[in-house]
Amino acid sequence: MIASIRFCGGCNPRIDRRLIADQLAEYLRTAAIQVVYNKSEADVIICISGCTASCAVQGMNKEQIGAVIAGPYVDGMATTEIDLSLTAIKKVRDYLGKLEKPLST
Repeated sequence: MIASIRFCGGCNPRIDRRLIADQLAEYLRTAAIQVVYNKSEADVIICISGCTASCAVQGMNKEQIGAVIAGPYVDGMATTEIDLSLTAIKKVRDYLGKLEKPLST
């Protein structure tokens, strides 16, 4: 399985995007998921934008997105900066769980 961490251009960062990405990548790697950056060819994409403009999401297939971090928000929910990574990890875990469920017939 491949996860892509996608960044915005960084013009207005209000959060430490690199720290959050590193924490997410560490979790994903411990779950045996390959991590790539800014690629569209992935099973799940995590978008990290420094502010609420959420530029990292632009042009993305919404079906592939496991979590969107936009400034102090995860999927539109206000989150303390200290909890951004943990909240995003929970969202990604839920998304991956849905991918692993067998299709019903």
